[in-house]
Amino acid sequence: MNVLFLDQFNELGGAQQCLLDLVDGMAGHNLFAALPGDGPLASALRSRGVQVFELPSMSYSHGRKSAEDVLRFAIDTFRVSRRLRAIIRGHGVELVYVNGPRLLPAAALASKTFVYHAHSYLDKRYAGALARWSLRRRNARVMASSHFVASALRPCRVRVIYNGVPEIPFRPPARGDRSLTVATRKGEGRAWRIGIVGRIAPEKGQVDFVAAAHILSARGVHAEYRIQGEPLFSDSTYLDRVRELSAGLPIVFAGWSDDVASIFSGLDLLVVASSWVEATPRVIIEAFSAGVPVVSYPAGGIPELIEDSVTGVLISSATPESLAEAIEQMLEDPARINQIACTARAAWEERFTVQRYVREVLEFVETLPGGSTVPQRSQAVQP
Repeated sequence: MNVLFLDQFNELGGAQQCLLDLVDGMAGHNLFAALPGDGPLASALRSRGVQVFELPSMSYSHGRKSAEDVLRFAIDTFRVSRRLRAIIRGHGVELVYVNGPRLLPAAALASKTFVYHAHSYLDKRYAGALARWSLRRRNARVMASSHFVASALRPCRVRVIYNGVPEIPFRPPARGDRSLTVATRKGEGRAWRIGIVGRIAPEKGQVDFVAAAHILSARGVHAEYRIQGEPLFSDSTYLDRVRELSAGLPIVFAGWSDDVASIFSGLDLLVVASSWVEATPRVIIEAFSAGVPVVSYPAGGIPELIEDSVTGVLISSATPESLAEAIEQMLEDPARINQIACTARAAWEERFTVQRYVREVLEFVETLPGGSTVPQRSQAVQP
């Protein structure tokens, strides 16, 4: 089977990591990818034997789109569709796999058969309308990472397949008894390590994380805070603001790292302070596997991943004050930390392994017209 993957970005965000997981489970098939420019995603795909083609860049201003952006998008879409038609015909592509909404119109113009994997919620009305038009034009099949993400695409039929991640070795929480908590509260021994991990952007909530750190420090909580990540699809304006607000606090800006196990081995608690448009953060599932309890806003599709007070903590009010309160309550109850970590690990084993994820995606693709020629499950992803 000849499969062409399309992505609107060339960075390694969560959706792109999911794409790499799928590629790893499709050994033995002819895989191609078309991406804008060159970057980390292209390099990662090439290292897996995927032939990568370059697409014209499709970058536009953030926020409300200008008339110039709309005109440029229309022109770029026709340019990209011509490029895609040439790739499809020249390499006998049988299935186009679209991994981001920006390329949907071009795929609908260029390909007779494609599948769309929705990883993000389309909160702009025009974006949802354009996506639905593209899907109806070719009667395309759709997967979504959560019911929340799927809701923006209906009435199109959508199959929800939750993300999975490779195993991160489980490390039981180090804080095993209340005496350690009391000592830490007094400023003795190692400070708690509390982190927020992922792309640095307004919708990811690093400003709220810093505000909560201010509150906890004022209350005498002995903790170190880590902001792990960097801006991926935008400039450094927001990062500069977060740095400015962090002045005088024990906050470490740790940058980007591909060593996920190392990141989680240095944390006692993970904070997810995302805005309402959050889909299904990969970092939550990684924390489940690693044994790092999660304290999170109940944003977007997150309640579909976390069972409150069982596999993590969902805060009733998405404010820095509520976030600080929830963190402090967790730190004062080591038994609760341990219980949540163990239950979350069991949830990862049951619901969120990469093997389950790849298997379900490939089973879905096999239901496409002509599905008998679609890639069968690789032995590498069998449970």
